[in-house]
Amino acid sequence: MGFFNRLKKAFGKTGVELKYTWIEDPLNFTDPMVKATVTVTATDGEVTVLGTSAKLVARRKNGDEEQQITLGEVSEEADPNYTTDRNGKSVPVYPHTLQTGESEGFGIFLDGLDLTTSLADWGVSDAESARAKGVEIDFITEVDIKETNFMFDPNVKQTIGLS
Repeated sequence: MGFFNRLKKAFGKTGVELKYTWIEDPLNFTDPMVKATVTVTATDGEVTVLGTSAKLVARRKNGDEEQQITLGEVSEEADPNYTTDRNGKSVPVYPHTLQTGESEGFGIFLDGLDLTTSLADWGVSDAESARAKGVEIDFITEVDIKETNFMFDPNVKQTIGLS
């Protein structure tokens, strides 16, 4: 666990609950895109969602050492051309303010993946060889919340399977 994650765990009250309400699981080994929906719920006062970022990480044990490879990353923030329908009106996705108890789902599309090339150094060429070599895939999403400062932004992680 990194320094900022330890601080966040010890001192960071984010006022936000995150959960995946849908995630592509299992991920097809040859699919160049993984898709998910993360739902943000304001639990303690008003919060403003400024954006989301996500990454797909492969990890494995090599003796006593855990190794990781970042397979892909994506970040979304305020963009007037990136809109959604809320209450029958087309509005920018970010920023979006939530009141206590309100929830909103945000779609995440991480594309440009090439697992075959990314995992070749580990001797992995398909889902079966990944499982045989103990490779696990984590989908990690962080939500940029205006009220929390960058080092206390909440995140959620889920290990997903390969097919």
